[in-house]
Amino acid sequence: MKLNWKIITFFLIAILLTIANPVFSLSKIPIFNNHNSPIYSFTIAQVGRDDSTFPWYNCSTREAWSPAKKEWCRKVKKLQNMTYIFPDRLEEGDIERSSITLTNGAYYRQRTAQANAFRVELFYNRKEQDRSYPSPENNIIFADLNRDGIDEAIVLVGFWGGGSGYWTHISVVTQMNSTPINIDSINLGDRTVTKSWKVIDGKIQVNLITHAPDDGLCCPTVPVTWTYQLQGNKLIKIS
Repeated sequence: MKLNWKIITFFLIAILLTIANPVFSLSKIPIFNNHNSPIYSFTIAQVGRDDSTFPWYNCSTREAWSPAKKEWCRKVKKLQNMTYIFPDRLEEGDIERSSITLTNGAYYRQRTAQANAFRVELFYNRKEQDRSYPSPENNIIFADLNRDGIDEAIVLVGFWGGGSGYWTHISVVTQMNSTPINIDSINLGDRTVTKSWKVIDGKIQVNLITHAPDDGLCCPTVPVTWTYQLQGNKLIKIS
């Protein structure tokens, strides 16, 4: 039996790609020999990579940390002590609250005669469970949004304005290996309920409950899925 080295070489390359990179998989198409008869069938296809399945760690525990946990928690510490931007506040003329520096994951300003109290915090910092955001295990994701080979951090940030309003933001942070910068934040709305979120193929997909026209702000009822993509330094809603 004469071996067809072209087919064998192609098959080996396909196997190596599939093993080396989880975004590739094999699926069937016919490959024909010199007599126009199908002798084998496969192709290389790109499939969705769910970056939200990456590890999550509790950085408050005291056991001997693995190298992976040490690196993950080192990044989280940076996220807890940096400046976040809120472009929606700037658009409303609220310059003071358009850029907030967190300490240990939170910022709080008490009420004064001139201004209301307000609080900003990473959802990672929240100790109690609340219906307005997903569990602590799913509120920080490290994933490559711009396909430069370096992971960005995608975090949920809560903004409480002093009354009953509570705004959830998705914030994207770059330069996690040096001095991190929050390049953009998207407001998901006042008192919407973030049920779950993930990053697939570099796109952020959020499942949340938002408001019907007749809903009170306290009680959204409409389930939606919104998808965002990082384009340059801006998060753009694409669906």
